Amino acid sequence: MGGRTLATLDDLVSRVYDAAPTRTLFHYTSLQGLLGIVNSGALWVSEARHMNDVAELTHFARLVTDNVAQRLSADVEVAEIENQLQNWLKQRVQDGHLIFAGSFTENGDLLSQWRGYCPPGQGVSLGFHPSRIARAALAQSFLLGRCIYAIAEQQQLAEETAKAVVAAAKAAGPVPANKAHPTQSYHPTFEQLLPSILTLAALMKNPAFAEEQEWRIVSPPLSNYVLPPIHYRAGTSMLVPYLEFELPRHQDGLVEMTELCVGPTPTMNLSMRSIRMFISKRAVCPITRSSQVPYRA
Repeated sequence: MGGRTLATLDDLVSRVYDAAPTRTLFHYTSLQGLLGIVNSGALWVSEARHMNDVAELTHFARLVTDNVAQRLSADVEVAEIENQLQNWLKQRVQDGHLIFAGSFTENGDLLSQWRGYCPPGQGVSLGFHPSRIARAALAQSFLLGRCIYAIAEQQQLAEETAKAVVAAAKAAGPVPANKAHPTQSYHPTFEQLLPSILTLAALMKNPAFAEEQEWRIVSPPLSNYVLPPIHYRAGTSMLVPYLEFELPRHQDGLVEMTELCVGPTPTMNLSMRSIRMFISKRAVCPITRSSQVPYRA
């Protein structure tokens, strides 16, 4: 730690989400998605556990758990906190508060993105000014952060997270036996810290996806799934909860994009023409361009 003062979880969240994007942020979607986004002026921001990589949140939980397991303390109280934390993390990060995230990338014409997020021949990437997305996130109580891919950085954050949680639990002390079983006497403190843990976990991604250069808008964690305006769409094997994230709008009320890239398709000229016709009266978008990635059936 190099003598660094012990960080709280709030400190860690502020640090991890401190970076501000300076390049255009692109969102990949299908032609059907384009229709919905432009007509509604909103992105469908999915619950993080229902996104493409279902292991993302639990990945960070495992890093924290592994860190704790490697350094069980000789201090009896701290050792008990660490033991309870390991058991609690295995379940609560997977089944705890809902947290919603929407994906952007700095690369608007990337083969892996066309393949991963768009049906063959039916993809577009929508470009937005980074500061406009940042302001829209702030106005809706979302955070905007750059995903972390380097495993060493993830492990460092896991270590700092574990130390911050243990320190908070030790300061709070165990709750009485009439409020929690003795084997869960520090769980109430853990529960109070769960939103911050999930907020950190939402930016941790597998190093194999580093070329995506992903940024995410991340919602406040929600403990209640009845009162918030949560919607549902049909996924491939389940219902996917989502929130609507209002996109930047031009002064005339239309969705404001900096550019739109039409993905690889066998009908590029016709696709470009029909998309330009569609957005001409429904969005502000000065540039419409075609992908440089060749189409392969």
